[in-house]
Amino acid sequence: MFYNNENQAENKLLILYLLKLSPRAVYQQPLSDLMISGNQMDYFTIQQTLGQLKKSKFIREIQSSSEHRKLMIEPLGVQTLNYFQNRLSKNQIHTIEELYKRNRNALLNNIKIQSSYEKISDHQWKVSLYYKDERNEESHLSFTLNSEDDAKDLVLRWESRYHALITQLKKTLLNSGEREVRE
Repeated sequence: MFYNNENQAENKLLILYLLKLSPRAVYQQPLSDLMISGNQMDYFTIQQTLGQLKKSKFIREIQSSSEHRKLMIEPLGVQTLNYFQNRLSKNQIHTIEELYKRNRNALLNNIKIQSSYEKISDHQWKVSLYYKDERNEESHLSFTLNSEDDAKDLVLRWESRYHALITQLKKTLLNSGEREVRE
């Protein structure tokens, strides 16, 4: 896959735009995952672009206490973005803003969220939901549903409300009946 200078500039602007949306530094891994899942760039392009942005002092890498890398836009990056932002289409800006809104917690808190559904028979759909945070707390949920619409709805609800859903599920499970006494 070859990219010309215009694509490289556009890739830099997309990342700068996403970083500018954030009120604080974002985790690098979720940022990479987000750009890949949003079909904005492939893994190698992201790594190359991030390297160029760091070298140009448009972004800065911060080592967090949990040893995960965070990225932050620098004043020079903001200035450059403001000057060249008109090179991004309205559609690209809208896409980045939507990706950021849907994945804000993952970017700021190093949370990995995945969801998918697949047809397993004529009238059954398997939905798989996954969550992992920086403390390595994980949740894997799997459901079998009777319609594709229900499967899509569950995936969308998971992606937008995973934290509230996990919290409610934990409370429900912990408060449902007598707790078993372990010796």
